[in-house]
Amino acid sequence: MKVCAGDRIKNITLRLFLSVQKNSRKHRKNIFDRYISPDKNDRILDLGGNNGAHIADVLGQKNDVTVADISRSALDQAEKKYGFKTVLIDGGEKLPFPDKSFDIVFCSSVIEHVSIDENMAWQIHSGRTFSEKALKKQELFAKEISRVGKKYFVQTPNKYFPFEPHMRLPLVNYMPRPVLMQILKMIRKYGILKRVRISRFIPTCNLLGMNNLKYLFPGSMIVKERFLFLVKSLIAIKI
Repeated sequence: MKVCAGDRIKNITLRLFLSVQKNSRKHRKNIFDRYISPDKNDRILDLGGNNGAHIADVLGQKNDVTVADISRSALDQAEKKYGFKTVLIDGGEKLPFPDKSFDIVFCSSVIEHVSIDENMAWQIHSGRTFSEKALKKQELFAKEISRVGKKYFVQTPNKYFPFEPHMRLPLVNYMPRPVLMQILKMIRKYGILKRVRISRFIPTCNLLGMNNLKYLFPGSMIVKERFLFLVKSLIAIKI
C-alpha cells in the first residue's frame, strides 16, 4: 500500500509529539510534587482538564479533584473513568466558583487557548493586534485563577521553542502572523496536506514567553521545562 508524503509527515510528527508529551508529563509531575506538595485533603481544580487523564497521571484518583471544562462529553469521561467531580464552564470571563474555593488550581496547556473567538481568527491579520486582544483575555483568565485558588500551577508551551505543539510542526511559530495566515489559507484552498494537523489549524493560539507569564502572574515563581537543553514550556507557580 502506497504511503503518501502527508501520511509520512503525520506519522513522524505524531510519534515525536507523543514521545515528548509523555516525557514532559512525567517531568511535570515531579515539578508539581516538588513545589506544590499536595495533601490528600487538598481541594484541587483542574481547569480546562478535558477528560481528566492528565491530572490523573499527576495525582492518581485519591484526591479531591474537580475538573472544569467546556466539553460535556470530556467531563463525562472524567467522571466515569476517574470518579472526579466535574463542572461545565462556558468559557466566559468569570469562573463559577467563590474566592479561594480551591487549595490548588492546576492548569496545563490551556491559557494559550484563551484568546480571540474562532470566528474572528481569519479577520485579524496584524500580529500585534492579535496579541493585544488575546493577552487581554488571558489577563482576565489569570486573575480568575488567582482568585479561586490559594495555590496554582499554570503550565504553557514556550513561545520560543522551535516546535509548535498545536500544529505539530517545527518553526511555524516563528512566522509573522500574516505569513502564517497566507500559508494556512493556501493549504485549505488547494487541499494541501489534508491529513496533517496543520490543514485544520485555526490561528487563535497565543503562545506566551517568560515576560508574558511574569506579567500575567505577578509574584509567581516561573519554572522552565526543558527538552534537549531548550526551554519547551513555562510554569507559573504560587505556593
